[in-house]
Amino acid sequence: MDVFRSGEVSERVFLKLYDEYTEKLKDLQNLRSRKTEEHKRDLDAKNKRLDDVKVSMEELEVRHKLREVDDQRFNERMSILKTEENQLQTLVKELKMKLDELEKPLLGKTARDVLNLDTRARSYYDALGKLTEEGKLTSDGLNKVKPDAEKLLEFFDSMIKDRKEKERALREQLETFQTRYRLSEISIEEYEKRKRGIQEEIDKVWT
Repeated sequence: MDVFRSGEVSERVFLKLYDEYTEKLKDLQNLRSRKTEEHKRDLDAKNKRLDDVKVSMEELEVRHKLREVDDQRFNERMSILKTEENQLQTLVKELKMKLDELEKPLLGKTARDVLNLDTRARSYYDALGKLTEEGKLTSDGLNKVKPDAEKLLEFFDSMIKDRKEKERALREQLETFQTRYRLSEISIEEYEKRKRGIQEEIDKVWT
């Protein structure tokens, strides 16, 4: 987008590359969907087997207490079941981690990281209209790119909307105190103190 916006490439080349990357992204999304469903089925099967193992262990303990199973048989069977239980618990944990990675593509990114991505995406989105006005991007090109850009912005917004609203509210408080200071309702010392406190709260929003 930067090279197109700077005029280094033509719209034709830009849209060709855009189509190529879009197809690659679709392929990756389809692969991600298949892997997600595969892991979910595997997780369901592992959880079901884990439940069966726990029931078998409970039943074995009851039968042992009722003297239907002798000590040797009990210890041998219980050892096997506990080994399988531990293995299943490990596999379930690993599958859940894999699903988290697939279902949360920005896993590991901080709120500040997502905000930076959102800010960059919005600057590109805002540039589309200007590029169209300048004649660098045709209406057909705009109609091709704009819907995808809007979906991306909606995705980022779904992740940090609450934080944005909280920051907006804090900045409104800051603006209120600034106005009160200008009207001499509060001293410079109180204003600076409140300003520092609110800025600290804003920083915490994105940590």
